Amino acid sequence: MIIQYFTLRSSHIRTLYIDPNDRGQGFGGILLQHMINYAREHDILRIKLKVNTSNIPAYRLYQQYDFQPVELLSQYYSKDADAYRILLLLL
Repeated sequence: MIIQYFTLRSSHIRTLYIDPNDRGQGFGGILLQHMINYAREHDILRIKLKVNTSNIPAYRLYQQYDFQPVELLSQYYSKDADAYRILLLLL
């Protein structure tokens, strides 16, 4: 499941969720690639999202698609849970 918002030439991924029983089978990459293709077809210039710093599998997935960290958000989720703000430029 993807929940995604669009604004002027920008997209924000709010949620990309794969059922735990289906993880590790490439479904996250398929959804992400579909979203990137859709963004390119609609002249979106950037895709941004936040990911928990402890969610290493998700962070690695985004890295595979050239997302780059732009900011560390201390205590974003809770006192002990930080987030990375990451960005993909589609120029």
